[in-house]
Amino acid sequence: MDQEKWSYNDGYYYYMVNDGIMNPGSDEPLFTKVTIPKEWNNDVVGQDFSLKLTAEFLQADNVGDDVIERDGAGNIIGWNLDSSQILANGNN
Repeated sequence: MDQEKWSYNDGYYYYMVNDGIMNPGSDEPLFTKVTIPKEWNNDVVGQDFSLKLTAEFLQADNVGDDVIERDGAGNIIGWNLDSSQILANGNN
């Protein structure tokens, strides 16, 4: 993990470049490899395992700072809007 681009806080990884805003069409890998624990021995050879990843993204364009909710570290963590305000702005 590139620690200059990503920060771990309160159970989440946050993208830290450009105020946490990615450019359209860009990709920024959080990780590029998975390391199997050395403690695993030949008893696990041939067995399957899986990774479960969940990603959450927030649209940053055309949203004022008064609408963006940030945590204490400045990471964007949500919106200060309810569903009626979103629908009223035509974003349905």
